[in-house]
Amino acid sequence: MRRAGWPGMSIALAIALAGCGQATPQIADPAMLTVSDGGEAGSLASMLRVADRVREGGDLPTAISLYRQAAAAHTDNPEPLIRLGDALAEAGDHERAVGAHSAALALAPANAAALVGLGAGFVALGDPEAALPSLEQAVTVAPDNPRVHRVRGIALDLLGRHRPAQESYRAGLAHAPRDLDTQSNLAVSLALSGRNEEAVAMMRAVARDPHAGRFHRRNLALVYGLTGDDNAARQAAAQVLEEGEVNRLLVEIAALRRIEDSGARARAIGTLPRT
Repeated sequence: MRRAGWPGMSIALAIALAGCGQATPQIADPAMLTVSDGGEAGSLASMLRVADRVREGGDLPTAISLYRQAAAAHTDNPEPLIRLGDALAEAGDHERAVGAHSAALALAPANAAALVGLGAGFVALGDPEAALPSLEQAVTVAPDNPRVHRVRGIALDLLGRHRPAQESYRAGLAHAPRDLDTQSNLAVSLALSGRNEEAVAMMRAVARDPHAGRFHRRNLALVYGLTGDDNAARQAAAQVLEEGEVNRLLVEIAALRRIEDSGARARAIGTLPRT
């Protein structure tokens, strides 16, 4: 599997992965796991329904095993492979997630969910260039899908192509105007490309939204820092971080500002934008 490591810093650990942690695993009810006895219990719909419930309960390893069973029992259907890939990505196993989505595309080459899952996997592996072909195809197949545009925007930002990235985010917002993650990604992209006033105005609006989380409020600190307003960055960070974490974040943001190439700066931020 080809993968390019992110250069530089650990800022991703401080702010990028917020909200992306796994739920505490729960032990699945053994009675739920009887999905391969034939008849209705062995139907694809039944197998996926059980696996989905286990995944929603936080037991990702068991859910992954069940999706694998469904894929093995229904080798002509891409859906269990897509859900397997999504669960593997949720568990942080992006290489196997890419493999599952690739296998789904071998069965259904124009499946939008598999295309965006493959693209998101390559982005997570640090290879946005490899992500773009499937994401470009996904835009053609599913132009109304906001996630397609969001993930494509992330890949373009990581390649330093901020203007088309911003166009992609705006295309996604045309279909989901209240999507805070896409708005947040757009604000960071604007800051990376020097459009500071727009970036701050958008990120402040996101952070004020009643549905905004810690992730979005940390991004407000990041945007302030990228635009050079360290005082505002400190105040924003102090709303969601302990003092020591605030200081580390400001040091890392200052280091980001010293990176002249905006694509390299985006890659140093790491997996900050949500896929």
